[in-house]
Formats: sequence, structure tokens, C-alpha cells
Amino acid sequence: MINPTLQVIPGRALGQIALDDSLYHVLNLLRAGRKSFSGFSVVYSDESQHGSHIIVNIDIGVRLRFESASQKLRLIEVLDFGGCRMTYNGGEVSRTGKPSFRSVYKLFGPTYPGDYIEGHEQYIVSWPGVAFTFPLPIHLYKKDMDFVSTLSAPSALPATAMAIFQGSNWSEAQAKLGETVGRPQSSSSRSRGSQRCGDVERVVVYVGSHVAIETGLDTPPSAIYFGTSTVQDVVMELGPPEEVFKKYDNRMNIHRVDRKASPSSSLGDIESDDHAEADYFYNYFKHGIDVLFDGREHVVKQVVLHGNLPAAFDFQRWRRVQWTAQIPDEDDCDTEDSITSEMEFGQVKTKLSRRYGGAGDPMILNRGSNSPTSSCELVGDGEEGKEMANTAWATTELYGWPNMIFEVLGRSGISRLTVF
Repeated sequence: MINPTLQVIPGRALGQIALDDSLYHVLNLLRAGRKSFSGFSVVYSDESQHGSHIIVNIDIGVRLRFESASQKLRLIEVLDFGGCRMTYNGGEVSRTGKPSFRSVYKLFGPTYPGDYIEGHEQYIVSWPGVAFTFPLPIHLYKKDMDFVSTLSAPSALPATAMAIFQGSNWSEAQAKLGETVGRPQSSSSRSRGSQRCGDVERVVVYVGSHVAIETGLDTPPSAIYFGTSTVQDVVMELGPPEEVFKKYDNRMNIHRVDRKASPSSSLGDIESDDHAEADYFYNYFKHGIDVLFDGREHVVKQVVLHGNLPAAFDFQRWRRVQWTAQIPDEDDCDTEDSITSEMEFGQVKTKLSRRYGGAGDPMILNRGSNSPTSSCELVGDGEEGKEMANTAWATTELYGWPNMIFEVLGRSGISRLTVF
């Protein structure tokens, strides 16, 4: 294992890991850089899929905190200065271990008095976008003390942690960490997918009509219409797909009411017809979207929006995409209400049941038992997914309302939404 050298960029990044990056992007980055460390772990809450932070612990002493609703990186912490070498503006933040206050002050310069955490006997000194934690026994702390002299004393202890955040000081950043960001924030640090579309930031669903795709670019949302938009239209808006998957599985065709065959048709003829004109998915893993096209007409049939829940069977296959679904009123002439990807499924179910009536008992889908797939099928299941087949999270529930199918994990988290 090579001990990495990481550049500290206050308010922005530690090495290649940047604030506002998606969980999907960061985990792929970590997997590609395994020569610099031996492993990492993902910590999340089973009980609240959207209400708590997602934590990634890297074994070089770095901890990353992601907001669960957007899965964007909000805080970078260094908890072990011996795990990596860090630099700032050409100087060494840490080379042999914990940095002293003198060395930190020399690098970052003067700043305002910090915050004392009495219960932990810690003094936090912050500059815009970066903060350091120093142990300070309570008998040495005074409210009006000269913190520079106190922390520079020969007996003073070195820093035990460093944080990189967005904000002018640590108190401001800490207050924002508890907030749920309903609307995603654009990031300039990621690549652009096509000539029009940057990262997809939010998809607005107009039930039964179309979806509008919002990006971080200063352009109007682009629209994809069900039954009208063609392959060329989708490529123009989202760029070429990362993968194309033909939907040969026809075990759900038994439920189709429009399926008709002449008395002379054989089962073999039907199977052959399905394979010749099979529907197919365009997979956009980095956007968290799949688009299903009709195999005969080559127009959009469905759009699948992925949640990338850590406990899900297909975690890290797609990036999380945030969405808002506009619920039409009974006359279909106006918008009465909306649901979002930030809601627990219980809230979504209450709103949709009030508008459309109850969904009834859910259909049970088990990824590990090779269940027949529906419009919510997991496209491109691989060996990585099969290794998780025996976990409880391989089983999800499908709930349907007009033009919408929800795949729900653990009765609270929406793993994916299929709209048509």
C-alpha cells in the first residue's frame, strides 16, 4: 500500500475527493484507487433511508459524510494524521503525524477565536472551509483567553482531527449539516455527459405525459415524452447510453390484456416474435436513469429513476437521482400536489391513496430467487448482485398507481420509481 499525498483545498476538496460530489462518484473513485489504501466501509441507517447521513470510512483515517436525500458529500474529516501525507499551498500539513498548532497557524495564518466543546475538552479553530481540533483540558480554558498563546505553549497537545466544509467557519457549517437539502446543488467538479446535459440534478415527472430533466447547466429543462420521444430525442438530451439492455424476459406477458394470437399461432412463433422486436433499455448509470423503448416503434415507453439506497440489492449500480412527481387533479387540468424522492414511502402512499385510492397489497419481488421481472426490473444483473441474493434486502415490494410503480425497500425507502 502506497501512503498517499493529498492536497488540502479549504471549502472544496481533499485530493480528488471534492465536496458536492455524489456518493456514486466517490465510491467509484475509491474503488479505482485501491493502491493507496486497503479498504473502506459504508455506514447507514436501516430504519431511516432518507433521514440520516451516509458515512464512508476510508482506512487511511478519512471519514466522509454524505447527506442522504441528495447523496452529496457535505463534510470531509481526517481523524488519523498518520494515514496520509497532506499539503497546503506547498507546505506540509502533516508528514510524520499530528500537526502542532504552531505549524497549522504558520500555514493558514490568523483567524478568529474558536469554539470550546466542554464535554470533550476540545478547542476547534477554524478558517473559511477548514477547521482543526485540539485537545484542551477544561482547567486551561477561559472564555477570554489568548487562544494562540495557549495552544502554542510547549505543553500544548497537537491536533487530533481536521475537517473540510463549505462555510466561513465551523459553527456555521455544523449547523447546516443537520439540514436536509430538498433541492440538489450543482457541482462544477464533475464531467458533462453531452453537449446539452450536465449531471442530471432532478427529474420532474408529469404523470402520464412526460418527464422534464433539470441539470446544473444554465439551460431550460429538457423533456422526454412517453409514446412520442424517439431514440434520437433521448440521445440528444442525455447523450449516448453507457449500456443497452434488451428486455427478453417475457414472463410477465401472462398479465397483458393486449396480447392476442391467432388460433394457428404456435408458442414458438410468439417467442420468436418477442425476441425479434424486444423492448430495450438505454442505461444511464451515472445519471441514475434507465429509458425503456418500444421494440417496434422505437419510442419511449417508460423511464426508471433509481434511488441508490445503500441497503438495496443494486446499490452503486446507478447514481441516485432526485425527482419530483406532479400529481394531477381529478380533471387533469391542473396540479394539486406533488411527491418527491426525499419523502419516506409512507408519506407518498398517503398522498397517492388520497388521490387515486389505495394501492392494495404489494407484489413481492425477490432479486435473489430470479423472480419474474416487470417494468421495474433490475436491468443488467451481474455476479456482484448474485452475491447479495441471500440477504433480506434482496426482497422488495412493488406498489402501483396510475402510470407509476414504486419499488420499496424496508417499507420506507423508495429504491426506484418507474413512470410511463
